[in-house]
Amino acid sequence: MKINLNKIKSHYGTEISQAKANSYEAVMIPIECDLDIYCLNNIDDEDYILEIANDYGWDKFIIIDFINKTEKLIDLYELEAA
Repeated sequence: MKINLNKIKSHYGTEISQAKANSYEAVMIPIECDLDIYCLNNIDDEDYILEIANDYGWDKFIIIDFINKTEKLIDLYELEAA
């Protein structure tokens, strides 16, 4: 299944802008567009990020890092296999 990151980011555009304006360091965006994003105060705490994903049941999600101006797709299945 091909994931259209631009379409997902466009769907959550308002929420992403609000998170950035409210000085969050990053947002976690679920691949399923019917769920809410999660705003992060600390982008460096990888264990916390993975814990949040597990708590919400997200196996794939996007992290947009406002500090380093990066974004990446995280697939928990790939992380477990590594």
